[in-house]
Amino acid sequence: MNKKENLILKSYICLLKLIPLIVIPLLLFALLVFKPMRNVSYHKGSNNMLGNLVHNLNLTDRNDSSYDASYSFKVSTADIFNYILKYSNNIEVENARELAELIRKECKRYNLNPYLVLAIIKVESSFDPLAISHKGAIGLMQMMPETGKHLASKKGLKMDDEALLSDPMVNVELGIYYFYNLLRRYNDLESALYAYNYGPGRFELISSSKRGVPAYVSKVIKFKDFLERKSLRTKQS
Repeated sequence: MNKKENLILKSYICLLKLIPLIVIPLLLFALLVFKPMRNVSYHKGSNNMLGNLVHNLNLTDRNDSSYDASYSFKVSTADIFNYILKYSNNIEVENARELAELIRKECKRYNLNPYLVLAIIKVESSFDPLAISHKGAIGLMQMMPETGKHLASKKGLKMDDEALLSDPMVNVELGIYYFYNLLRRYNDLESALYAYNYGPGRFELISSSKRGVPAYVSKVIKFKDFLERKSLRTKQS
């Protein structure tokens, strides 16, 4: 073997020795970077420990959820109106009629079950438009002011005063939109209800460690089922 060939061989051996020194650190770096990204992507990147919607909820117009929260039977404005009157002591008849029509239209827009929305309202506020929680949630669907303002801006609604959340029409329109996006985000009814009640950030923090269905979720689903059964019996009689 001449000197030139010997030099090429030595260079080749040195190169082989360097490959592990380069490849192994790159592999370790890739594992450190992409593993957390996979973990975060399950809930679409929430970092919000306070449970507000403001920056991390997917609010595009593209429906990427396969979960179906619709209802197989037609629910009329009259059906919704009758339940609002039955369960509310603070909503005037004409306002109840307008609210029923809004619920029907918004549920049709987002392919939601109107009885599910009525059940959320029942559990959240007992159909009291003036209800305010100790945490500051307002109205029929108990919207937090910061969340309400963010949702209003996304829907192109002007809301300079958080007192507008006490308006049943504004409150329910934003509440339905909020729940619709939570349902798209988690692709599961129980998870969406859980996040609606606790806030997305808090839900994601505690749902990984806790088992079972929270009482709030059970109440909403049971009342929805009750309204559906009652409606079917009425239609069949």
